[in-house]
Amino acid sequence: MIAAEIVDFFNARPELEGIYIAAPLEERPLIDAIKSSIGVPILIGDSLMNHMLSMYPNCQWMEDNFHDIFSSLEQEICSLSDTFLYAAGSSWSLNIMMERHARNIRKKEASQIGFTISSGRKKLGKHGTTFQCSQKTASRKQITRRILPQTK
Repeated sequence: MIAAEIVDFFNARPELEGIYIAAPLEERPLIDAIKSSIGVPILIGDSLMNHMLSMYPNCQWMEDNFHDIFSSLEQEICSLSDTFLYAAGSSWSLNIMMERHARNIRKKEASQIGFTISSGRKKLGKHGTTFQCSQKTASRKQITRRILPQTK
């Protein structure tokens, strides 16, 4: 089962402090299986969505553009993560991978993981786990600091 492979990947990394999982709603059973088996805090889109709505409760522009803003923030979280596991065949994941590659980011120790799951093809565990590391651009960093809750 794919959830078991993901859990094994995370459990083999005791240095993890937190995980953000970016995934479509139809993958909720898989996310729930992972959340119940890993001993570190796991945030998902619901957490980000609730935080965004609480920070800007009466912002019509955000309501009108919520999907684009939400997707951009999730991509930014994944591009900033120390480790990023991607879904093969996903254009969303490809955008993140290209940004990380353009920054010439080198591998470093993982402390948080942005993990994308797609209902299409998956490259995980013994079937070809792939990860890279990331940093952040200044303009997006400012936006992300405003929207994302502080974890420490």
